[in-house]
Amino acid sequence: VSPASTTTYTVTALSDTNCTAQAGDLTGSATVTVNPRPTSVVTGTTTICPGHSAPIQASLTGTGPWNLTWSDSFTQNGVTISPATRSVTLGSTTTYTVTVLSDANCTAQAGDLTGSAIVTVQDTNPPVIICPTNITVDAAPGACTSNVTFTVTATDNCGSASVVSVPASGFAFPVGTTTVNGTANDGNGNTSQCNFTVTVMDNQPPTITSFPADQTFSCASEVPAANDTLVAATDNCPGTVTISHDLDVITPGSCPNRFIVTRTYHATDAHSNVTSQSQTITVNDQTQPTLTQGSIAACYKTLAAAKAD
Repeated sequence: VSPASTTTYTVTALSDTNCTAQAGDLTGSATVTVNPRPTSVVTGTTTICPGHSAPIQASLTGTGPWNLTWSDSFTQNGVTISPATRSVTLGSTTTYTVTVLSDANCTAQAGDLTGSAIVTVQDTNPPVIICPTNITVDAAPGACTSNVTFTVTATDNCGSASVVSVPASGFAFPVGTTTVNGTANDGNGNTSQCNFTVTVMDNQPPTITSFPADQTFSCASEVPAANDTLVAATDNCPGTVTISHDLDVITPGSCPNRFIVTRTYHATDAHSNVTSQSQTITVNDQTQPTLTQGSIAACYKTLAAAKAD
């Protein structure tokens, strides 16, 4: 017999070659219990990052324990609680189903196994990159650059992201403004960019290396004119150092040939930093005048005053 449901069988009529049985002659029965086949419904469709894990499950009916085989040949035997759960880790999109199922009594047929879990492996989110604010520093002493360090960071929904900065942290940034470009890459084809500027200031004045010495003369006519070529200077940055001078500052003395000249020179670099230095020129007439009758040197009001000096 192959009943579709539980059925009890008895003999209801019986005769042999001589007689026909009565009701009391027909005893006993055979009950064939038909257990329902187990079923499964797979769920767990989701999207994950490459290399990450996701749970999937199969809801089961029937009488446990169950034994099941998944479409990737993974088996779970002796499952006692529904649903049967598992974790999958993969690098590409995969669809999971249950292909074989049995419980304590029966084996499922193809139509008893339904549902699927489609685990999509995909990362379309770019990393989040953070650049520092714009940086301004002075050039290093004696140099026209500054080795500036900084940090560009990035986070990603699927793990970590690599960061590359051009120029890199620690680069010798020249005087002026340089744009730093940062790029974050999550390894799954997604990138992000940010940028900031590094400004290096030149606040160092030139160094005067050659300068005329202080001088003393007897007469004003002997004082030489200012000469910028007598001054030399170097600077921490390339470029021309320009030499210039102010008008002479004269401090009068007791007479026309007694005074002090203060002559100031300036060395100016390409970034308008200035170093100044002054030369002192003293005019001091120490020569006695030559007296002639009827003539008195201009510095003396009387002959006696001239003789006294």
